[in-house]
Amino acid sequence: NIQEIYGLINYGEIWKKFGTKFDNKLSFSLQQLVNFGHTTFKVKKGRIRVKTPICNALKKIHKIKVAENVDQNLLNLPKEVCIELHPANNESWLRVHSLSQNPRVRTKMSLQKRLSCLVEYLEKRWNQSR
Repeated sequence: NIQEIYGLINYGEIWKKFGTKFDNKLSFSLQQLVNFGHTTFKVKKGRIRVKTPICNALKKIHKIKVAENVDQNLLNLPKEVCIELHPANNESWLRVHSLSQNPRVRTKMSLQKRLSCLVEYLEKRWNQSR
């Protein structure tokens, strides 16, 4: 469990600061440290701020979490997307319309196809020498 690893790492960090003086206040602060990544302690000299250290174990966990989120997002993508193109200005509209072609394009493409394929096809179709 990820929280257990955070708990162990943060417990070690608190142990470095306070040693064996672990009591209920420190256990509450450990919980804060695990949940939020930082906490403050009141001591005679003032306040001490303790943060969760960045270590290799946590870096690996976060890489795995990011990879899992990316995989989840890929599963939610549709199989096809609808693409609608229209001329940016009147000059473009007139050029395509002069070729007796419809300047507005609406098509469905699968996500595996590249947009450059559609652009190449339209360039061939709307070529003035045609």
